[in-house]
Amino acid sequence: MQQAEKTRLGRVVAVGNQKGGVGKTTTTVHLAAGLGEMGRKCLIWDLDMNCGSTRHFGIPAEMPLLGCAEVLTGAEEPLDVIVSNGELEGIELPDNVNLLPARRNLESIDATLTVRYKFGNPKDILRPIVDGLRPHFDYIFLDTAPNLTIPTVAAYKAADYFLLTAIPEPLAVDGLRDALDDIVTVRK
Repeated sequence: MQQAEKTRLGRVVAVGNQKGGVGKTTTTVHLAAGLGEMGRKCLIWDLDMNCGSTRHFGIPAEMPLLGCAEVLTGAEEPLDVIVSNGELEGIELPDNVNLLPARRNLESIDATLTVRYKFGNPKDILRPIVDGLRPHFDYIFLDTAPNLTIPTVAAYKAADYFLLTAIPEPLAVDGLRDALDDIVTVRK
């Protein structure tokens, strides 16, 4: 008889700043890789239309993969589009790290979700999806965009924890303040 996989209760961590180029993706990828080396099963969910996490692993943004946009619009189930190590030829992910990739089709996600959820709040879309993923992962990292897109706001609403990254420069610190203000507002 095969031993059942341990029950997981994934911790959801949104990584953000309202400015680009401050290390959000680098922090996300390295934390997941480090936790993966320790035997923790991690998911990186790339919520940025610039596809930073996806590109970090050598996956071109134009590669015909289903991913973030399809999950957010309900066209695909998240477990069906998550990329694991060895699934894509020539692409190697760290041990125990999985990726829900982004493509450039996220550029129109706000308009798509606003129309689709005309009578609801599209900013609540991520929480039930993430809750469905919790039993499969120890950590779920939400790599957010450097602006207040619907997926970024949804990540702030769905996260248990926040990591805000900054570099020592005035615009990055301003972005950090903006992100803190946004998180407080969203969580209210």
